Amino acid sequence: MIGDPATRYREDPVRLIRVVRFAAKLGFDIDPATRAPMPEAAALLSNVPASRLFDEMIKLLQTGHALDSVA
Repeated sequence: MIGDPATRYREDPVRLIRVVRFAAKLGFDIDPATRAPMPEAAALLSNVPASRLFDEMIKLLQTGHALDSVA
């Protein structure tokens, strides 16, 4: 992630979902500095419109790596 992960998550909480999706799809581990603020930032997802979350979750589940994404 470019910049401070906690700041980036506050700017756009959907990045939390994207980090997980890309890590599962590309087979890499999430950097500890990127992972550390994720639990606290997860609460920010409650302010994201449901339609946007739905679109991101569809992308996550249709990558062919759904199990790795949600495990």
